Amino acid sequence: RVLLTAGLLPSLLREGSYSTIRMGGYEPVKRAITAPGQPLPLYKKIFAGACSGSAGSFFTTPFDLVKVRLQTDIHQRLPNTFVLLYRIGRDEGPIKGLWRGVGPNVARATVTTAAQISSYDHSKHVLLDLGWFQEGPLLHFLSSVIAGFCAATANNPVDVVKSRMQAETILAGTTPKHRNIPQVIRLVLKSEGLGGLYKGWFPNWCRIAPHTCITFLIFEQLRRICGIRPI
Repeated sequence: RVLLTAGLLPSLLREGSYSTIRMGGYEPVKRAITAPGQPLPLYKKIFAGACSGSAGSFFTTPFDLVKVRLQTDIHQRLPNTFVLLYRIGRDEGPIKGLWRGVGPNVARATVTTAAQISSYDHSKHVLLDLGWFQEGPLLHFLSSVIAGFCAATANNPVDVVKSRMQAETILAGTTPKHRNIPQVIRLVLKSEGLGGLYKGWFPNWCRIAPHTCITFLIFEQLRRICGIRPI
């Protein structure tokens, strides 16, 4: 039971702050790069999602790092979230330690948000333009299903790289086995082949798909309640 809930607190802290930034920042970026009244092409939606996702993930990397360490601590020897944050900052460095894996972390969030929000936004308006659906929960759900599949497929290789870098504890004077994104990708391809980058795709999809559906269904309803037009 404890192992199943390992890393729950840092996961909640990370997701709450990360989602606030990435979901809240998507529309402002869209408005900034598009003239009023002009249709927004897919590549600009992808760019807007990439910008908001990368910003959110950068500021929440320490929580993500602690979550990975706790979830890979099979023997449960690590302390609680805040003590672990302090120890990593003390032993591995406040910047180098707490922001370890920031590169793949930002890359993963950039890819995920760019794929997730843009595919939701675009598929939703395609379905509306075809006249198959009207604005409402059913349309939001179907668009979310598409977005969940796109996000899981796009982010899995980066997720593999990020997890391997963050799961490794690096102390002063030691050389990490997983040094950077290209080097880790080469290691995975050499030892496991292309399938190694998609290891864990199904559980990744099982996590992202319901998360995506719940997120967009609630987000659209909150926008309606607050008098904000749908995405």
